[in-house]
Amino acid sequence: MAKDLRWHFSNKINDGKIHHPVDSVTWDQMNDKYPSFASEPRNIHLGLSTNGFNPFIMKNTRYSSWPVLLVNYNLSPHLCMTKENIMLTLLIPGPHQPGNIIDVYLEPLIEDLVHLWSNGELTYDVFSKTTFTLKAMLLWTISDFPAYGNLAGCKELPVRHNLDVMHVERNVAASIVSTLLHCGKSKDGINARKDLEVLGIRKDLHPKSQGKRTYLAPTPWSLSKAEKKIFCQRLFDFKGPDGYCSNISRGVTLDDCKITGLKSHDYHVLMQQVLPVAIRGLLTIGPRLGITRLCTFYHNLCQRVIDREEISVMEAEVVETLCMFERFFPPTFFDIMVHLTIFIVFVLTRYMKILKDYVRNRARPEDCIAESYLADESMKFCSEFLKKTTKVEEKLDRNTEYESKSILKGRPISAATSMELTESERQIIHLAVIQNTAVVEPYVE
Repeated sequence: MAKDLRWHFSNKINDGKIHHPVDSVTWDQMNDKYPSFASEPRNIHLGLSTNGFNPFIMKNTRYSSWPVLLVNYNLSPHLCMTKENIMLTLLIPGPHQPGNIIDVYLEPLIEDLVHLWSNGELTYDVFSKTTFTLKAMLLWTISDFPAYGNLAGCKELPVRHNLDVMHVERNVAASIVSTLLHCGKSKDGINARKDLEVLGIRKDLHPKSQGKRTYLAPTPWSLSKAEKKIFCQRLFDFKGPDGYCSNISRGVTLDDCKITGLKSHDYHVLMQQVLPVAIRGLLTIGPRLGITRLCTFYHNLCQRVIDREEISVMEAEVVETLCMFERFFPPTFFDIMVHLTIFIVFVLTRYMKILKDYVRNRARPEDCIAESYLADESMKFCSEFLKKTTKVEEKLDRNTEYESKSILKGRPISAATSMELTESERQIIHLAVIQNTAVVEPYVE
């Protein structure tokens, strides 16, 4: 670990692309502003994240625990976001969110961070066999939008706050799906049509009274009953690689054409991979193109490597995409989550699933999380020690035998079945394989 803390100092790639937070504009600006801190490669760059989550599996239980996490960005990309290197510094108990009194809980942590920034801590480096003064810098804070008003970073930071991309993505995807199927929290309905009437726009979509009933005209985003069946059937038939996502078909009701019970990561997969395919041939060109462009934006934003220049292009394109949505979707569709698409950056939502799995006693959820976290941390230290002193056979990863340098790893989740493909389908599959092959990337660029 002592050697790994120097990774950011000696492995930065100056190719104009963001492989790691060390390649970000914020990192460069803070190094220029504090050169003495940047000159010591062992000084730690941190990100602070907090987010409320329900520790219980039951969704009808209103309970919110708030873990406060620290991420060490000195480490390489494949280490800094692993659960072993995400530090659970605080666990604010429920059942309600802390709100404005969150600063009371954060005070001990803030004192420690101020001490590490101002004075530092005398530390022994086992790699170089020397003693030095370790300092730490908080680069930014990360949270979802509800916590934004209670948690904003230091005024001296170039980027004080980052919004959780998966939180925004989940809400936007849920709005799109529910509006297309006219179920759940649909943004279309009698009240949405009355808003159009009050605003005096889209007169063809205004509600019309026919006796005791009110008639709502079909909209560009409307799906017929048959199209809803096709859309839900496509989602129901989706099967991803092992560990890619949960079984989406469990949340799809074919009879009622409803989608419920999907997790944030399910909507993440739905938005980035499945939705553009599921709506193919079902909507008019305008709404379909807008949804596809929005899915492409999220897909490009969540890549492991992002070109700095492309970020500005993506920001301009997503504004145009939202303008396309305004042409076809009702004003009620544009809640705060849709507008936050322009500002989203980071994600730490997946770690909440790990904390939720720690809960065994429903009467003491925070105690279970704290005890299990300490037990896992202790076992990790013991395992690292035993690796150096004892010959231990490590359990192979379940996807190890499928590793390849040219294709994505994974395994099918069911037995193989044979089927005949048309020439058009073969060309589409061949193109998809080529686009996801690492060997072809230099030629595409």
